[in-house]
Amino acid sequence: MLWILVPLILFIIFGRYVRKKAERLRAEEARPRVLVAIALTGKGMAMREELRLRNAIEDEIERRGIGRVDDAGSGQGVMHLQVVVADAERAAADIREVLAAAGVLEVVLRPRLEEAEAAPRRGQRQAALG
Repeated sequence: MLWILVPLILFIIFGRYVRKKAERLRAEEARPRVLVAIALTGKGMAMREELRLRNAIEDEIERRGIGRVDDAGSGQGVMHLQVVVADAERAAADIREVLAAAGVLEVVLRPRLEEAEAAPRRGQRQAALG
């Protein structure tokens, strides 16, 4: 009889844990996010130096209490990070300060027609907040 009760109790405990975790994730999913995209020097994935830069930016965002970095990646000439925040407008301004301090806030948003002019020159990076 004990061999039936122990797995049943563990199953109930695990079910409660999963339900609580799902509730927390749904609550966090409802929070606003700020997406930061930084143009890379090349057209592929981020190089080691660029990853170090993104990691430093992520650390500074979290150190300042702006928000929590939820996702980050790179590809097709862009590295991005998604930040979960309480107030998107205030966070965007704070993140712009972090990017400016890191030297990557040269162009925030450019119209599509000016993409060729806005493309970064070798050794120069651009950031877009959206």
